[in-house]
Amino acid sequence: QTADIAAEIRAECGEGHTLGPLVFRGPRGDKRRGGNALNQPDSEKIPLHVQCAVYATGYFSTGMQNMASLLVPLWVVVTFHPSPFVIGIILGSRPILPALLSIHGGAMMDRLGAKRVMIAFAAIGIVVHILYPLTSWVAAVILLQMLSGLATTMSWIGAQTLIGQVMKGDPTHSGRLSSAALIGNLTVPPIVGAAWDHLGPWGAFLTMALWSAGVLAASTLLPAPSAELSHAGERLRARDF
Repeated sequence: QTADIAAEIRAECGEGHTLGPLVFRGPRGDKRRGGNALNQPDSEKIPLHVQCAVYATGYFSTGMQNMASLLVPLWVVVTFHPSPFVIGIILGSRPILPALLSIHGGAMMDRLGAKRVMIAFAAIGIVVHILYPLTSWVAAVILLQMLSGLATTMSWIGAQTLIGQVMKGDPTHSGRLSSAALIGNLTVPPIVGAAWDHLGPWGAFLTMALWSAGVLAASTLLPAPSAELSHAGERLRARDF
C-alpha cells in the first residue's frame, strides 16, 4: 500500500520529485513510518531476559511431560508390580483434570495473568513430584497423576499465552518457543534416565521437581501482567483461583 501511494504522489508531482519518509497515524494516534518499518514487529523491543524466560518455560513444561511418560510407568512397575490394565489406568488418568479444566484454566489466565498462574502451578508441580516416591497406594498415584498433568498442562498453556501477551504474537518468537519445546523432547528422557541409573527413583523424581522449579524460576523473570491483560486486583484471594 505504501508503494502504491508513493507512485500516485510521484505521478501527480512529477517523476523527479523527492519524497521524504511517509508518516501515518494509527487508530490510536501513534506514528508509523512507511516502507519496511511498517512490517517491523514490536517484539524487537522485548528485553532479552524476558525472551529467554518465555523459551525456558516452554522447555521445562514440555520436559516434565516427557519425564512423566518415562519415569511414572517405570516406577509403577518396579514398585507395585501391577497388571497392564492398571498401568493403563494410571497413565490414562494424567489428562483427566486438563480435559475437565481447560476452559477454566484459560479463563484463569485471562483474569489473573499468565505469570501468576504459572507460578502457582509450578509450585504445585514441585510438591506433587516429590510426593511420588512416598506413595504406597495406586489410588494415590492416580491422584498425583491428575495433579501433575494439570500442573504440566497449565505451564505449557501459559508459555503459549505469553507468546500472545508478551511477544505480541510474533511468529519468530513462536517458532523459537516450539524449538525450545522440541529440544526438551530430545534432551529430557536421557537426563531422567541417567538420574534413575545413578540416584535411583528418588533422584529421578527430584529431577522432575527440579524441572518444575525451572518453570517457577523462569516465571518470576516475566513482566507483571498489565491492567489490560489482567482483571484481578493487586491482592490475590482464594476465590480468584
